[in-house]
Amino acid sequence: FQGAIQAPFNQALSCCALIENGAEVLDADGKPIKLPSTPRLFPVVILSDPFPAATSLSHSLLERADDEPAPVIWDIGVLDCAARLFPTPIEMLFYLKARGDAFQQVISDSEYNFIGYHLRAKLVLPPEYDMMMIERDFATIVDDFMIAADLGIDSARPEGILESLDMPVMTELLQELRTAKPEIAAVVIDLYELSGAALKDLSDRIVDLRADVARNRKAIKAFSIPTGSGGLTYAVTSEVSERAKSAAAAIGRKHKYDTKSDRWYVILDSVATVRPIDALLPLVWTWTPDPEEEDQSKVVGGVFNSKHIPVTFGDASEDDEQDNR
Repeated sequence: FQGAIQAPFNQALSCCALIENGAEVLDADGKPIKLPSTPRLFPVVILSDPFPAATSLSHSLLERADDEPAPVIWDIGVLDCAARLFPTPIEMLFYLKARGDAFQQVISDSEYNFIGYHLRAKLVLPPEYDMMMIERDFATIVDDFMIAADLGIDSARPEGILESLDMPVMTELLQELRTAKPEIAAVVIDLYELSGAALKDLSDRIVDLRADVARNRKAIKAFSIPTGSGGLTYAVTSEVSERAKSAAAAIGRKHKYDTKSDRWYVILDSVATVRPIDALLPLVWTWTPDPEEEDQSKVVGGVFNSKHIPVTFGDASEDDEQDNR
C-alpha cells in the first residue's frame, strides 16, 4: 500500500503545492505549459495493475491531513471506464471533485459502484446524513456498458442524471456548458452541484427575466448569486453587442469585488437569439483591496439600480443581487 498508493499520493500533493506556488511546468519537449493563475487541482493516483482492494484500503489506511484534498485512486481499467462514461473535460472534472469530496463519508468496495451511483443520482452525500454505503447494484449500468464495449458491441453510453434533466432553459444551458472550455469548469460544477429543486428555481428565475426584458424592452436585467467557487452573474440582455457584454461584465466585476471572490463568472443570455449562452465571461484573478475597484463598484451599483434580495433556491437560502437598467 505504501509504495502503490501512499507514496504516489504524497507526490501528487507535492506537485499540487508546486503549481499553486507558481512553479513552471514543462511538457515532454521542454516547452512551458500555461496554467490558470488560480488553478483548482485534483490529486489522482493511477495504478498500472488491477488492485480491486484499493478502494476499501484507501478509505482506512491512507494518511492525509484534514486540510489536504482527497485523491481519486484508479487502476487502468477504472480510468478507461471513467474516460468512456465522462467524455467531456467538464464531466470528468465534476466527477473528480465529487469523488474527492465523498472520499471519507461515502464508502463502497468498488470504484465502479461510485461511478454508477454518480450517473444515477450525483455522488453527493445528502446533508441529513453523516455516512453512506453504496451497494454493488449501482454498478450494473456500468458493467453492462463496459462488457458490451469490451466485446466490440455498439452500446449507448448511459446518461447521467443531469443529461436527462428536463426543465425550461436549464436543460439547454447545462447541455451547452457540458462542452465548454475547462477554464470555466468551476461555475459549471457549481451549477451541477445544485439540487433538482434549486435548478428548478433557477430555471424559473431565468424564464421570468427573459420575459421581463422582452416585454419591457429593457437593455439588461441580471441577478447574481454566490457559489462554492465564487459567484455567478446571469445577465439577460435585449441584444448581443460589445456594449451588452461590457455592462454584464461590469455587474459581475462589482459583485466579485464586493464579495472578495477570486472567481466570478458571467453568463450573457440575449432574448434576440435562441441560444442559452451568447457570451461566457470568466472573471478570474486573486482578490486584493483596490480603491479604484471599490469606487467603480459604487458607480455600477447606482447605474444599474443594484439591490440585495435574500431568496431561496431549492432548500438553501442564497444572497441574491438584482441589477436592472
